[in-house]
Amino acid sequence: MWAFVRKFGFFVLLAAVLLFGFQNLEALSRTVRFEFSFFAPELTFVTPEFPVVFLLVAFFLLGMIAAGFQGFYEKLARSLDIRRRDRRIRDLEREVAELHTQLEALAPSPPAEEGERGAPARPAGHLLEESPTL
Repeated sequence: MWAFVRKFGFFVLLAAVLLFGFQNLEALSRTVRFEFSFFAPELTFVTPEFPVVFLLVAFFLLGMIAAGFQGFYEKLARSLDIRRRDRRIRDLEREVAELHTQLEALAPSPPAEEGERGAPARPAGHLLEESPTL
């Protein structure tokens, strides 16, 4: 289901971009030229003329590259955080194991008590005796 929604969304977006391009064909095919002046007439740089659509594509690609770097940074930060937490979990599990061994060394288990004639004793909370059947 999710794959269908993604494909449908992609085709809707593609249709919108194509519709925008065809409706604004004249404006997108207009040529522009930029001039960069670095505070001196001899340090002036003039670009060749190019269509406006190249600007749109260039800024779209710059945005995609910036988003890719952002995603890479977030993935790296998440993996470092997971690694740090895994290390902390291992340390805590090791500490719990050490505390269990210390506890076992300090408090040995009591020997089992025997009742009458070698039979095991009843639990302390057991008050009712077995009643004879009639």
